[in-house]
Amino acid sequence: MLVILAPVIATRWSASLFGRAVARTRFSSSDFGLRALLWKCGQQWWWYHAAMDAPGEWRGSAAAIAPGQSAIFRIQCGTRTLNGFLVNYAGEYHAYVNRCAHTGTPLDTWPNDFFSEDGRYLVCSTHGATYLPESGLCVGGPCPGAKLERFSLRRDGDALIVSCP
Repeated sequence: MLVILAPVIATRWSASLFGRAVARTRFSSSDFGLRALLWKCGQQWWWYHAAMDAPGEWRGSAAAIAPGQSAIFRIQCGTRTLNGFLVNYAGEYHAYVNRCAHTGTPLDTWPNDFFSEDGRYLVCSTHGATYLPESGLCVGGPCPGAKLERFSLRRDGDALIVSCP
């Protein structure tokens, strides 16, 4: 992945980025699900830009997604654009199409909010269907036995690479 780091001139900057406090001076674009990021380090403004991934592929940092956390992404698969999410469950990563097996609606009404309160299940916010994070199997609610559609996922060092199902 080509990374371009360049100083820029800016007149103002908020102390938060989409509701998340900007406390670090270095980040990965996957920390915020963005392809570009602007921040201030000392008196210098910096612009971080990650080159576009190959069509049908999304890359993120494994270190940025701790156990019990998730990341959302979008992939172009042929003529379709698929919204997906990646979860770290018990130290293992799993990637799914963000579509309930029961209704076809996105699982997260609140962006990037997939886990149940106790962190044991993935929950569809529309009808309460519950899925096992490690397999995508529906174990509760209106779709027992159905499965979430998986993305292909591989790891290359610290990089997680998700590609079309």
